[in-house]
Amino acid sequence: MGDHFFALGPGHLPARADKIARKHGARLVNYTEPRGEKRHWFAGPNLGEPHDSTMARAVIADLRAAGVIPQDACAHGDTYAVYRRGPKADGSPFLQDGRRCRDCGALV
Repeated sequence: MGDHFFALGPGHLPARADKIARKHGARLVNYTEPRGEKRHWFAGPNLGEPHDSTMARAVIADLRAAGVIPQDACAHGDTYAVYRRGPKADGSPFLQDGRRCRDCGALV
């Protein structure tokens, strides 16, 4: 079925984020765009719901507990926003007013 991608964010995360993700069957991808912009995301097996959301929530919860991402980062199964500033260019439904998650109200 391919990979399930979640938790896209700017910048690179440390190696311990990958170690945490691997406990849940996922892996960290740190990527540098050709123009130099750094991004990160996680990838895991795409097994469908509810597995995909459960895996993403577990990874994010452990990243919060370890202090790798902020405690108030929002998580909604396949998407979360950390250090996000302003609305997404694609008009993502997870952003409201460009600053808060529509589902949980977390600053994004």
